[in-house]
Amino acid sequence: METLSAADSEFSSRIFALVEHLDNRVGLPLSRIFLYLAAHEGANQQEIGQALGLTQAWVSRGLRQLGSDKWDNLTEPPRKLIEVRQDLSNGRRKPCFLTPKGRMVLESLRPLIPTTANKGD
Repeated sequence: METLSAADSEFSSRIFALVEHLDNRVGLPLSRIFLYLAAHEGANQQEIGQALGLTQAWVSRGLRQLGSDKWDNLTEPPRKLIEVRQDLSNGRRKPCFLTPKGRMVLESLRPLIPTTANKGD
């Protein structure tokens, strides 16, 4: 049985730490949407769903929760991590972007996000 190299083990540990951190803050499906948008700003709901294998209903709900500026059911604080804009050239397309708060959250996560340089490739 093959064992993980030290670099691979460190890479895996960082991935698990990132997922655990995000899961505790916003939940795993929302984490996936947030991280996808961080890498693909301007993507719309359909593009996000196709890339992540999520239904349009899941993506719509996730975008609404990530962009919420109100308390949900008195238990979920406002997140305001993303904003959905109207595309002026195509009224049906609504690109999504990180807000300044979303960028701050992303920057706080950078030490947890493994890169190929961290992996030792």
